[in-house]
Amino acid sequence: YWLNLQKTTEQLGGLFDPQPGRVKGNIFRKDNPDEPVIGYFDIATIQKKRMFIQGNELPTGLRSNKELMGCTLDSASLAEVGTIGQIQGLSLVSPIMQGISIIGYLYAPDFCTDCRLQGGTLTKPLFWE
Repeated sequence: YWLNLQKTTEQLGGLFDPQPGRVKGNIFRKDNPDEPVIGYFDIATIQKKRMFIQGNELPTGLRSNKELMGCTLDSASLAEVGTIGQIQGLSLVSPIMQGISIIGYLYAPDFCTDCRLQGGTLTKPLFWE
């Protein structure tokens, strides 16, 4: 169908080009199969592939800038950690190490550290392995 359509629409005008004609598709009227109908019906398959990409693998322009959303990390010494833990809306993110000793923690607003506050869930999707 597609080759016939190309021949009758693109290769016209030369002495040896095919003569214009009617291209018949594979669609027809059920009550009158002899009546010309324009169209072509085709079937194809759909394939899906799931990829997991880390944020640092994205091009620079596509990376999320948490600082623009008010998401900045701050630090607290071990003496201040108890106070930070009591403040509503802040979460400890990771320890600050000096050798093998913890000397403090990084913390950030809950909005930046808890995906459930932005519509996320802790339930694994069925496709997750």
